[in-house]
Amino acid sequence: MMKISDIKRKIEIWLFRFRRKRLIKRDKAIMANSIKKANELSKQAKCRLWVVKVDTADYRIMTQGEVKAVLRRIGLSTVLDIYKKNDSIVHITGKR
Repeated sequence: MMKISDIKRKIEIWLFRFRRKRLIKRDKAIMANSIKKANELSKQAKCRLWVVKVDTADYRIMTQGEVKAVLRRIGLSTVLDIYKKNDSIVHITGKR
């Protein structure tokens, strides 16, 4: 017989996988929306902004200092160039 804690854990795992699969289908639309929003904000603020992919369907708009801090925290600051697109950095707005 299974314990209640085991049942709860299995339900949590199932919910995580279900939500992730659902979000993967919408990932491209969310990415396009965040790039569009970053371009609009860049025009208003007159500065360069980065769109960083944190997780599936989770994109964050950051400034240069925030991107450097995040890459340092992850340990990729020496490996990745923040001025080139890669798996983590999806879009860089133009200099205004």
